Amino acid sequence: MNKLSPQITKWVIKLIFFFFILSVVAYIFYLNHENAIFYLSTRRQFSAPLALIVLIAFSLGLLLTALIALLLGLHQKLIIWSITRNSKNLQKIKSNYIKARSMLALDNLTAAEAITKKILTQDKKHLLASILLAQIMERQDNISAALEIIEKSCSDENQTNAELLLYFTELNNKAGNYSAAYDKLKILLKTKPNNVRILGLIVETALLLNRVEEAIKYQERLILNSPTKDIQMLEEKLADLKLKVLISDKTLSWKQLKAGLKKLAKKFPENQKISVELEKINS
Repeated sequence: MNKLSPQITKWVIKLIFFFFILSVVAYIFYLNHENAIFYLSTRRQFSAPLALIVLIAFSLGLLLTALIALLLGLHQKLIIWSITRNSKNLQKIKSNYIKARSMLALDNLTAAEAITKKILTQDKKHLLASILLAQIMERQDNISAALEIIEKSCSDENQTNAELLLYFTELNNKAGNYSAAYDKLKILLKTKPNNVRILGLIVETALLLNRVEEAIKYQERLILNSPTKDIQMLEEKLADLKLKVLISDKTLSWKQLKAGLKKLAKKFPENQKISVELEKINS
């Protein structure tokens, strides 16, 4: 005997279930053939077979359940649609970002700017796109526009972002805004106190502001955190900075200056500039 196909089997099951429900309904009507009286108010009433009322209530319950299930299904579909849409948008933004960087690398600044602005139209808080747009402005020698873009990006969630703050420092130094650059570096240094690059930048920025003693303090920290191969060069710079502070101090007497130079010469015996200054004072 041939087996029934799955489709025919499903229809047979459905028919059996239908006749079963029909039999149950008929049986309920047979058992509850009398009418039930329902009062809407003291003067208004209606009567209907009890079995019919039970079936109506049951059917309404099924309909309500089906409606809730439908709404939950629609809600789930909406969530899936939203996730899919966001995923597609993120992929598109990522693709456009790569394209914009390629245009910048090829020196096609107009195309790079247009694509980056399109990304920021879709996502105003896209940090990498903001930095890229600032870089494009910088390449166009529009430092003020680049600074404005980066400054807007320095919101609460990005105020300690290393890439953003380092670039902000670089732009401010180019624009001659050394104080602003120095302030941002100090913020960054609080989160990364032993970072060699940040310490090196803050030394250079302090010198641009003629804050030599602060530069010395950071240079000493830089030496403590730098690799061994760089120590000699960094100590040479430290010696030069300390010498600069010493010889520029007009309050020192000849004896005090000589003593200070001897102390420096002992600490930095290979520094030629200190030796020259000692020879001058001894002659």
